[in-house]
Amino acid sequence: MQEDTKSIKFLEKEILKTFELFDGDSQLCLSYVMDLGARLPKFPHKLKLSKYRVHSCMALTWIRPSYKDGLIHLQGASESLTTQGLIAIVIMLFSGQKPSKVLEFDNKFFPKLGLEKLIGIKRRSGLQAILDEIIAFASKCNY
Repeated sequence: MQEDTKSIKFLEKEILKTFELFDGDSQLCLSYVMDLGARLPKFPHKLKLSKYRVHSCMALTWIRPSYKDGLIHLQGASESLTTQGLIAIVIMLFSGQKPSKVLEFDNKFFPKLGLEKLIGIKRRSGLQAILDEIIAFASKCNY
């Protein structure tokens, strides 16, 4: 049986394969995360509203979830390029997914990337806050 190339599990495996290419090189890994952040589509200034702000993040950070045609769609931005790169990974995983699939997400994925040595406790807390916002949104859509 062929694996669904759009499933969160498949996307996790693909992202992990990419991070494994860095062979533990922290600088390459961080550069890649920042590059992902730099390549995110521009977040419209008019959407930088308090209701989309992730207040637990150190840097100003916004996540705008939406729900259309049974799928969750995400936009995001941060004033920190590293945080924006983490947002890019989150968007890769969850945007275009059914809410029920987002709710099945295994929170053990991000530690597998080896980012703990690259990002501090505050940034990890911010990442968790971003995930919490998306999961809360998915739970509202999953009826």
